[in-house]
Amino acid sequence: MDGPSRGGSAWPFLVARGRYRGYRTLLAPDFLLADGDYGVLDDFVKPGTVAEQVQVVPVVTRSGRPLTVVHTTHQVTAADVEQAPRDEFGRPLQLMYGFVCDEGQVGAPDPADLDACRETAIAVYRRFLGDEEGFTVEAGRQFPLRSAATPRTVVERPPPKGTSVASAPSRTGCLIRVAILVLIGVLLYALATQCPPEQKDADPDCVPVHVFELCHPYVDAPPYGNTPG
Repeated sequence: MDGPSRGGSAWPFLVARGRYRGYRTLLAPDFLLADGDYGVLDDFVKPGTVAEQVQVVPVVTRSGRPLTVVHTTHQVTAADVEQAPRDEFGRPLQLMYGFVCDEGQVGAPDPADLDACRETAIAVYRRFLGDEEGFTVEAGRQFPLRSAATPRTVVERPPPKGTSVASAPSRTGCLIRVAILVLIGVLLYALATQCPPEQKDADPDCVPVHVFELCHPYVDAPPYGNTPG
């Protein structure tokens, strides 16, 4: 298995709430915005119970793209937003920021990567607080990743319950189809070799073949069966 490698890339992101609006994605990787898949951040990135504790979460987007999301929870300070860091109800503001990596699983995130993401996240957050209603998700730009990432191992998974398996027919079904084809061949042969009435009268040796006899070989019928004595 390949070991951890450096020199890859990552994208910053930000999920936060404002003074009036609830948690939402404010900054997302540009490729997730292009694919319409940035909602995966809303689904998997939640506030941590311990401030600044780093979490590493493997996720799969709705389109099936595997990613590693590294994030931490930051309580907003007055220095961050240059005003009171509270919402309309007086609760402290929090934001979750970090980076997204699509090149493998990140084991030990480098603090320098998170520091760079925090600066970008706070700048975006200030713009959001300035116009919460009109704000639209911003695209995060790719940056060189310092954290080591291990290539993912592809694991085949069984199809989910309810998935059709018509592409893999059962052995019993195959045998049934073969038997039907054989029966059709026998019936066609019987019809092709049956003597017409005029030929039977002209040729006493002509033996008519009956489909019933072919299907039931144990039923006696002249000239092979016992004749009344």
